[in-house]
Amino acid sequence: MRSSVVVLFHRPLSKEWFQNAIETLERYFQIISVNDFHQQLLAKSLKRKCLITFDDGDKSVYENAYPVLKSKGYQAILFVSPQIIQTQKNYWFQEIGQMNKLRQRAFYKDIYHYDIKDGEVGVTERLKSKKYCEIEQFVAQILKEIESKPQNLTPNQFLEMIQEGVIVPGAHTINHPILKNESLTNAENEIIQSVIELEKMVGNKVKYFAYPNGVPNLDFTKREYNAIEKAGVELAFSCRNAMLKPTDDLYALPRIEISDGGRLKLTMKTYYGPRLFGSYFEKRYSNLQFQNRKAGT
Repeated sequence: MRSSVVVLFHRPLSKEWFQNAIETLERYFQIISVNDFHQQLLAKSLKRKCLITFDDGDKSVYENAYPVLKSKGYQAILFVSPQIIQTQKNYWFQEIGQMNKLRQRAFYKDIYHYDIKDGEVGVTERLKSKKYCEIEQFVAQILKEIESKPQNLTPNQFLEMIQEGVIVPGAHTINHPILKNESLTNAENEIIQSVIELEKMVGNKVKYFAYPNGVPNLDFTKREYNAIEKAGVELAFSCRNAMLKPTDDLYALPRIEISDGGRLKLTMKTYYGPRLFGSYFEKRYSNLQFQNRKAGT
């Protein structure tokens, strides 16, 4: 399994940027199908292989990534909330992101009586320390002031990519809460219902799941594994910033996120960096997430 990797994209910046990202990955890895990855992972025979994944279902996946993947004959897992796709609503963090940051801070101050200063952890990161019911109330106040614009795939776009064999659907909860913050009942419902509803939507079994935000022990714990198993999920993916290892937990597989940069940055992030400074990169990312969340409480 030496030097194999699962990469994560959220919002591909453009067709050209995504093409460049894929070509960079091709220099160091063989990009393989979801089924081949699954089978080789179980057989512990992965070597310099790459699996592509996307989280959330931003419309840029259809506009910028889908044409490139289709032209190259590649496949990826797209983790979504079936409710978000079917209702054409936005995730809570997308709604907040549509508002000016100064107004975000003003709303936060009114509700939580704390004035966020320049350079401090922002509103979205702070809300990740809250239960979803609190986040929902915060967003409801914001929606009174902004005109929300849909940011995600339509059901037809989502199903088209699946029918073309380019996308394999994966579940990503219903509301994108931080599962560790929720009661066990709520966390289990978010996981199990997202799989059930997604299976109804696509007409096939859903084998894959990705944890929202995805940092182990911060955003989810092994408490959630029982729900993963009940839902019939076979592989679950985290956002632990690391290369794959034969000893990796099948319910918490690591992924390296690619969000920007040219060839040099992409190469360092997905190949040389993790190979030379793997434990440093992983710990630095994890520590930063913990520090941000602690500052936001």
